[in-house]
Amino acid sequence: MEENLYQYLIKLAEGDKSFITKIKYYDEPNIIDSIKFNENTPLKSIIKLEFNTREFFELFPYNDYDMDLIEKIMSTNYRYYYGGPDFFDSYWAEEEWHSGYMIDNLTDDFNIIKTIVKNIDPSFNFEETDRELNEKIASLLSELDESSVDDITTEYVNLVNSSCNKAYYQMIKSETQNKFMSLGIYEKLYSETYYTTLGNLIRLIEKFNLQESDVSLYKIIEIYCENIDVTDELYELQYDIAFDYYDNDEFKENIKRYLNNLLEKSEEFLNQSPNGPELRKMMEIINQKGGFNTWIDLREKESKINFQSINPENNTVVYLMKSKNSSWRAEQRSVTTLDELNNVLYHPELFEQLKQLAKKLLSEQESYDVPNTVKDFIVNNPEIVNNEPLPIDILNNKISMYNSKTTPNPNLRLDDLYELTKQPNPPFKIDLFGINGQVIKTFSYDTNPNTTFTLTLNPVWGKTLPGIKINF
Repeated sequence: MEENLYQYLIKLAEGDKSFITKIKYYDEPNIIDSIKFNENTPLKSIIKLEFNTREFFELFPYNDYDMDLIEKIMSTNYRYYYGGPDFFDSYWAEEEWHSGYMIDNLTDDFNIIKTIVKNIDPSFNFEETDRELNEKIASLLSELDESSVDDITTEYVNLVNSSCNKAYYQMIKSETQNKFMSLGIYEKLYSETYYTTLGNLIRLIEKFNLQESDVSLYKIIEIYCENIDVTDELYELQYDIAFDYYDNDEFKENIKRYLNNLLEKSEEFLNQSPNGPELRKMMEIINQKGGFNTWIDLREKESKINFQSINPENNTVVYLMKSKNSSWRAEQRSVTTLDELNNVLYHPELFEQLKQLAKKLLSEQESYDVPNTVKDFIVNNPEIVNNEPLPIDILNNKISMYNSKTTPNPNLRLDDLYELTKQPNPPFKIDLFGINGQVIKTFSYDTNPNTTFTLTLNPVWGKTLPGIKINF
């Protein structure tokens, strides 16, 4: 009979230590690491088995596709250097952020988030459904500081990947730990180091009736493991187990500095507003009265106001006003200064007085036939009737609101109003030379003493105008 492992083990049991080397290198793969021979009782000699990651898990009936995943999850070296495989990437994390799901995990930090959002958009409506609300919050924070948001999503996806790795590790370990005890092989270090005795290996081969076979010890263990139940198609489980070990407290702790960065950015945004101090006072008054998107009683319930929005760039407050005198029909209006806001709240009768003044001034335009749309616009926005020139960006905003709320759309243009300001004694004036620090600039180039070419850049009107000056 051809020599095999069983015969080598019998020879060693009889005391012939020369077979130790043959036994160690008989196996393929070579899992017998060492044999500690017992001189007095050879059958009690200790045999140490060592597996690498792939050798160990290939004993079990996992498919080849899952084996690649298992090797990365369970390998000590891979976990040490890479932390395990990535099941979710940055694109997935960005989607989680923009869909608002990540905001759900920050309930304890919602006050700081609310402060950040209020600094960016003082009229932000926090009364919407959770999903819509969180989507809008995520969008605002991304616009404010994309870098800090990227840091937050990176922390999140790293923790989710870590959780997924832990869940897979525990699942696989539960299916494969201490599975050789019925074979008389005892676990010292899971998936790596195991011990048995010479006598046990001889009995094991006899148990499987393999005395005359050239089968290896590895193959004997593999035959036994074929009947062990393991999970199939592991990759398909990643979404089911991703959050099994997710630590939201760790996430909140890790991103505190990024939320503080966002808070600082929002305060910078607010302070850089041209009218920051006045904006804060206007917001304080509005919040004291009841805030946005709610009807507030004025003048012993003779009228009601509903603040819709405020634009931090120009302090334009849009609101709805209705009164008993107008049969409670809501009208959309706007103010742009603290004085105007106080007049609306505490002296609403001034609005009617301004409307009458606007009508009077329009009726006095003898040399110019004022278009009806211009008349209607001024009467509905009488606050523009002022000796102070009106900033063009504020005027543009009022025109846009007027066109959007009027049916059919009158398509009122800035040029229509500008034409009126060129007439004698116009009811209002336009500041054509500035908007948020942007001013009209003219560049000149002298070709000769009598001729100068000019180029005028007008950010207010969005135009670049060429010109020429000729000196006679």
